[in-house]
Amino acid sequence: MWGRRYPEDQFLARLANALPDAGYAGRMQLASMLPYAALFSGALGIVGLLVGGFGVVTFVFFALQSGSVPVIVELLLLLLPPILWIVSFFPLRGGQRLGWRLFALACVIALVESLRSLQIFNLAFDAVFLYAAIASYDAYRA
Repeated sequence: MWGRRYPEDQFLARLANALPDAGYAGRMQLASMLPYAALFSGALGIVGLLVGGFGVVTFVFFALQSGSVPVIVELLLLLLPPILWIVSFFPLRGGQRLGWRLFALACVIALVESLRSLQIFNLAFDAVFLYAAIASYDAYRA
């Protein structure tokens, strides 16, 4: 499976070359950190949504009931990253490309939401997680 090429490999190689190089040991360390970053981020996101309490529940019902595209997009931007991070934990631990894809997708969605809402703290963490995912993409070949 290591010689198998994925459709995104060429794009990711160019993107990884444009970013600061972490070196082989750094990339492997980032790859070993990704499952735990996914679990931590997903759990923190779910706890954050639960702490929101009835405000979040009311927003979810309002979004589904209204059918408004911007409200549904906002709902997806809030709910998808924590769910994708938690789902990606076990495939990431197994070194599967599926887990890496889910993690990277969650990071991109969370980064877009942080940019949209101008949450600087979240923006910094999401950018670091996305860098870790891009820098360690070649460790997930299976």
